[in-house]
Amino acid sequence: ENPEYPQAYCNLGFLLLSTQRNLVEAEALYNKALSLDPDYERALLNKAALYIISDRKVQARKILLDVIKKHPDNKEAKEALATINPQSKIRNPQF
Repeated sequence: ENPEYPQAYCNLGFLLLSTQRNLVEAEALYNKALSLDPDYERALLNKAALYIISDRKVQARKILLDVIKKHPDNKEAKEALATINPQSKIRNPQF
């Protein structure tokens, strides 16, 4: 039992988002995970996905660009960015 375990908050946020579409609670849990580990890649990607779902694409784009800057090989971030910003020069090499 570790109340400071960011993965648990991230996983719970994903569960609430995917099963109940509870955007508010999921975002709060992603924020909690990121407060414990600001560079936690999965929480950042999940939060960006939540922003895309809730039509907050400007915020999603900022997160995805930050992820790509820190992790240039992250295909998931590049693919998500391409869905909200099709003219982006950051592409998955498979496209």
